[in-house]
Amino acid sequence: DLVKERLQVQASLQGAASYKGSVHAIRTVIRAEGVRGIYRGYLATLASFGPFSGLYFLFYEEIKRSSELLRRSRVGADSEPSPHMAFVNGAGAGALA
Repeated sequence: DLVKERLQVQASLQGAASYKGSVHAIRTVIRAEGVRGIYRGYLATLASFGPFSGLYFLFYEEIKRSSELLRRSRVGADSEPSPHMAFVNGAGAGALA
């Protein structure tokens, strides 16, 4: 993430290092900031990713359970869920999380 973000904003930052690509950015960061520089800001990513993942799976399971009940009441217990339904379940969970 650090390399991607630095490559994205390098044009708008005056006096900042100019990177020629991903590998050059990694080498420059390691030279200037050490290996720890690669992980700068990573704690914030982990702090947001954990709760998002937990909420996503909670909502996904609830939506999946509800859609299964609805599908069984309409189609019958022997039918398989469609790939479209799995997509809708995942999209709904992502939107709610």
